[in-house]
Amino acid sequence: MERNTAVALAYWLALLLILFTAAGMRKISQPVSIMLGFVYVLLVWSPFLIVKYIERRPIISLGLGMNSPLRTLLWGVEAFILVSMFFVIEVWYKVNFGGKLLGSVAQPIYSLWIELLSQLMLIGLPEELASRGYLFTRLRESWGALPALVISSVLFGAGHLTTGDVPRAIQAGLSGFVYGLAFLRTGSIFAPVIAHIMQNLFSSSVARIILS
Repeated sequence: MERNTAVALAYWLALLLILFTAAGMRKISQPVSIMLGFVYVLLVWSPFLIVKYIERRPIISLGLGMNSPLRTLLWGVEAFILVSMFFVIEVWYKVNFGGKLLGSVAQPIYSLWIELLSQLMLIGLPEELASRGYLFTRLRESWGALPALVISSVLFGAGHLTTGDVPRAIQAGLSGFVYGLAFLRTGSIFAPVIAHIMQNLFSSSVARIILS
């Protein structure tokens, strides 16, 4: 295993530790949970620092290039369509077998602009930088594309287990695999970023339309 791969795995284990600790503290100490959430935000953006000061490589190695904007956009939209179907299946399962109400698992977005800002600053963009741009690329350097896709997707899904929601974690893991494929086919982090943000913004609406 190369040094950069080991650092990337250690980084992701630290992210998971923060996520699970914050989830566990939420009912015990709200201030501590908020503090850990802040630490998570700092960590999720830290691949820039790791690449620049530890690896001493250009940050474009995180997949920040874009050889073909049209190809990147098309792969992003195609990936969004596929992962939206994963979300629809998750919602269908929860409604039919988990006794959940459709509106509770496919909640509407009340402010598109606020949600878009949160996706760019806290969720879609930094998560893709951390998981596909950083973790996947460093795993691929040691083990090749397919093992890197599988491992990064499993770790991405594990990050969604903090609330004990197994169907959500499975859906996230499968979506992570698709995001990884989009990144692999385009060489640009912006393809999975487009898919990830579109999924978080619009998949609930797609699910309500299909399942209502």
